Amino acid sequence: MFKNYLLKIIGIPILVGAMINPASAPQRRNLPESRLSTPYLESRHSIYSLSPRDQQKGFSLIDPLVSGGENEPTYNPILAGALRKAYSSIRKPYYLSEDLVQAIMFRESSNNPKSRSKKGARGLMQMTPLAWNDAGESRFHETSEIPEKNILAGIKYLLWIDAYCEKFHPRWESLPETEKVNFILASNNGGAARLKSRGWNINKMPPETRHYVKSINRYLGRKG
Repeated sequence: MFKNYLLKIIGIPILVGAMINPASAPQRRNLPESRLSTPYLESRHSIYSLSPRDQQKGFSLIDPLVSGGENEPTYNPILAGALRKAYSSIRKPYYLSEDLVQAIMFRESSNNPKSRSKKGARGLMQMTPLAWNDAGESRFHETSEIPEKNILAGIKYLLWIDAYCEKFHPRWESLPETEKVNFILASNNGGAARLKSRGWNINKMPPETRHYVKSINRYLGRKG
């Protein structure tokens, strides 16, 4: 367990506490024939927007490539460059689209690279130490709030989930793309092992997870 405490002295974060015992650190849960090394078709970029119905309901969505107020957004070249560089640096199935990554970023952190949760998740994609390790990354405390590294780790973790689902779901290859995405989203929020233990039935997942899947589908302008 991570037992480090973050103090701020004169505005400078300083990491203190006991040294982490390598034996107690989270271990990466490897899967046979990992998807991380399998060639995939790159997805095509498409427009990322809210559906007209969601706009009428009052949903708002700040494009992750901008920052600032909703009425006067300011272009953020650092965040834009981090997203595009991370997304283009790894092969993935086409259903893990750039739009999907953007929607997850917005839902998880409101596009705030410094976002932290009470459960220890950090950054744009709200990565936990365990998910960070599953993605094959290291130095969580030092690098998890760097936009490009966090986005890339998040994409790798989605690939880890995709590989888990392919290994254990009996009909994964024949599922529609939208259904695969929903399973990946539910696993990202509520855990792939939990979803498997509940017969791959998203309706049996906790309310938070069901809402998570529906909200991201709303961001993408489709039914969840």
